[in-house]
Amino acid sequence: MSEEQEQIVQLAKFDNAPEAEELQSFLKEKGIESKIEDVTPSVDLTFQGNSLGNEVLVKVNVQDYDKAEELLEGRAARDIKNIPDDYYLFQFSDEELMEVIEKADEWSNIDHQLALQIFKSKGREFTKEELEGYRNKRIEESQQLDQAHPFWIFFGFFSAACGGLFGIWIGMYYWQSKSRDLEGSKFYSYNKSMRKTGMIMATFGFLSMIGWIITWIALS
Repeated sequence: MSEEQEQIVQLAKFDNAPEAEELQSFLKEKGIESKIEDVTPSVDLTFQGNSLGNEVLVKVNVQDYDKAEELLEGRAARDIKNIPDDYYLFQFSDEELMEVIEKADEWSNIDHQLALQIFKSKGREFTKEELEGYRNKRIEESQQLDQAHPFWIFFGFFSAACGGLFGIWIGMYYWQSKSRDLEGSKFYSYNKSMRKTGMIMATFGFLSMIGWIITWIALS
């Protein structure tokens, strides 16, 4: 099997497993194998500004992506016929509808297709190249590295100096944490300089903790 055949990419993201499993069954009926991956963070990283939320990915082989995307678009187009007239998207402004189109990964396939249909009714149609351009831009944005907040860097070193486990944990997070882009690929969340800072923080905290333990034993 070639490298391309082995590569899998993200097709859709859900906040619960049943919806992901339903999509997997739909794809299987159409002859497309898929994989479900739960990437829900195990820790609520509020000090970084990230809140805990369920993230369940459905992935397919890269050579099946276009076919799978067409199937989802076709299913969404059929489901649109059953959407009531008071559906919230009909109340969106053009600017809000553009956000649905540009950030398709944050919306359901039905919402994305409906936004395209609303624009079409207004005489504005989007080419395949335009939609691919929006997706590529979103992929690039999802690959941007995080920025560490100065307060947490200071607090991490302060906690590490006091022998606190929290300082070690912050250091490990900056050093080893990884993010995912829209295709589901993992990469280190911070640049080399920040990862080195995290390594120093974690090591300093570990050595400090040992030092405090030895001091406590010697004085007891």
